[in-house]
Amino acid sequence: MKRFFILFSLIVLLISSDSNAWDTTAAKFYPIQSGNAYFYKKISYDLFCGHGLDTQYLKVTIDSDSLMPNGKKYFKFSGFNYFSCWNYQRIDSNSMNVYGYYNGADVLLDSLLGISNNFFRGKRNYVCTFPVKVDVLTNYLLFNSPPFRKAKYVQNDNREATYFYFLVENFGLCEVYNCELDTGFNLSTVGCIINGVVYGDTTLTGIQKLSSFIPENFSLSQNYPNPFNPNTIINYSIPSNVKRETSNVKLVVYNNLGKEIATLVNEKQNAGSYEVEFNGEGFPSGVYFYNLVVSSSNSLSTTDFAETKRMILLK
Repeated sequence: MKRFFILFSLIVLLISSDSNAWDTTAAKFYPIQSGNAYFYKKISYDLFCGHGLDTQYLKVTIDSDSLMPNGKKYFKFSGFNYFSCWNYQRIDSNSMNVYGYYNGADVLLDSLLGISNNFFRGKRNYVCTFPVKVDVLTNYLLFNSPPFRKAKYVQNDNREATYFYFLVENFGLCEVYNCELDTGFNLSTVGCIINGVVYGDTTLTGIQKLSSFIPENFSLSQNYPNPFNPNTIINYSIPSNVKRETSNVKLVVYNNLGKEIATLVNEKQNAGSYEVEFNGEGFPSGVYFYNLVVSSSNSLSTTDFAETKRMILLK
């Protein structure tokens, strides 16, 4: 009789475990683990979200889990968080929902079990709750390079705002777009660290537009300080041109063997003066070169300006 009771208890336990089993397939779309990190490029927009104002490079790291006052454990997200629900997050093993911690309670952010044409009311966007629709795609190009990866595309169901994001399999949240009241932003992943493996570009580069003054000529300034250890600033200027509103700008750092070691800028930019910081942490002392190439926005093969300067990393 005792053996029967033990066997019966094991069967009940197995049934209970199966009903609350962790869905490993769904979990791949949102890998929360201590040590994971994301490097994002954020572009802010105005003029009906058709004009880029500035570009920022931001980092988010996932720290160890913490027990909150509501008795549940959440992973702490440090760094850039555009809404406080992002600061602490967890995945519920029963529902596979992603919850944020806000004002002492769970706030629904995502439904990882959602399939095509499913709707749920998530609060990943600000404090508003919009019904969002899930569409499963198989053609997301992460870091703008092959291969295409499977992703869940989630879009809002609200006519007053355009809002969508991508959860990429094995990587998590990799892009967010928001346009509301004619202003908005795009947040896209340029690199990340998942389970200790580095993907994409994890060089955290801050690009700042220094002023609204439009320069008369192209220029690439000498970095300062020089020599430097480990950070240095590089300034450059792009003049106005009646043939275009934006230019393709690429600023790359090379070692003394001519090998590319960091891409500081690779995007379209408006006329103006810019400042970029290079972090030489992890590189040996020596001579390095930085090369600026500016091309017409309508033709990548047409070079308007190119210049290379030398700098010295001294540790």
